[in-house]
Amino acid sequence: MNELKEISKSAVKKAVLGKSAQQPTTVYPAVIATLGGMSALAFGLNVFTLGALAVGATLGASGFFGNYFFNKDKYASAYMSDIRARLIRKREALLDGLEEELSAANEYRGVSQIKLFTEKYDNLLSILGKKLDQNELTHMRYLTIAEQVFLGGIDNLENVSLALKSISAIDIDNIGWQIEEAKSNNNQSLVAALEKRLGLHEQQRARAADLLAQNDAALTELDHVTTKLANTKTEQGHAVMDIEDAMSELGSLIKRADKYSIKQADKA
Repeated sequence: MNELKEISKSAVKKAVLGKSAQQPTTVYPAVIATLGGMSALAFGLNVFTLGALAVGATLGASGFFGNYFFNKDKYASAYMSDIRARLIRKREALLDGLEEELSAANEYRGVSQIKLFTEKYDNLLSILGKKLDQNELTHMRYLTIAEQVFLGGIDNLENVSLALKSISAIDIDNIGWQIEEAKSNNNQSLVAALEKRLGLHEQQRARAADLLAQNDAALTELDHVTTKLANTKTEQGHAVMDIEDAMSELGSLIKRADKYSIKQADKA
């Protein structure tokens, strides 16, 4: 998931710098300075072109640094909020009809995981809200990490549903009977085709099982991190440090999930 890189401290700082540079108090003076520079090139330096260049550059620099130092928290929070909103939209889109699809495939373990992810995510958010000021940038960053774990779990379940749907028309019992009949008739080409179909069925079932197992590991990690957060010290300086350690574990979980997805895509 690219969002993990997008919420790194360097990425947030880059976004804040970009937002500071886009503000009218930075842009308009910069335009004046540019016009002054262009006029100087066309007509030579004089009191007017030099003045426009100097005033524009001074005001532009003042506007930029003023925006950065006085509004950086506001810009950073808005940037993080946009990322989290995007994750929520993705999750809601994936959840739409997913429980019904899993139920139709008799994948009730997946249905249970939807409820577990929802409960554990809500619980984690509740603990974070009690440990950190909800207006802090750190709080928003941790919420976004938790949102990614939730989205990753739902994305896995979507892939489980797709894997099972792709083999829903394969009748295992009937194929087994057909293979026996083809063998008795010494129809090796048919036997090979039917066995290949069985192999596809087994492959997709194995993929679904792997994804569900990965989700079970993520759910366990959510429990572990939530417990760790609940037990953090509340003295100044300690809580954020301990929570950062706990949330880095969720970040590692996301990275492992990404590597798993890449391996699965290579196999496919």
